Amino acid sequence: MEFFRREGELFIRLNGDFNYPAVKRIEQLLRSEEIDSFTIDLSGAKVVDSEAVKFLFFLDRDNIAVRVVNPPYIFDKILDILKLKDRFKNLTVVKEGQR
Repeated sequence: MEFFRREGELFIRLNGDFNYPAVKRIEQLLRSEEIDSFTIDLSGAKVVDSEAVKFLFFLDRDNIAVRVVNPPYIFDKILDILKLKDRFKNLTVVKEGQR
C-alpha cells in the first residue's frame, strides 16, 4: 500500500485487494488526521469485499468525498446487489480504461 496526504486529502494506492485487512490498515492512517476527501486507486485489486464497501459507506455518510479509481468489476456488482448506488452522496468512480 502506498499513500500520501495533501491538505485534507488522503490518497492510497493498494497493491492488492480491498478487503478487511486493507481496511484496517487504512483506518490506522485515518486515526492520526482528519480528512475531507479520500481517493483510493484499486488498479491492482481483483477483489473488493463487503467490509471495504461498508468502510466507504461510512466515509460517505460522514461527508467525506470518496473517489475510487479503477475498481474491479465486482465493486459495481456489490453496489447493485446491496442497492447502494443511490445511497452514496459523495462517491465518484473513475475508470481509466484498464479493464
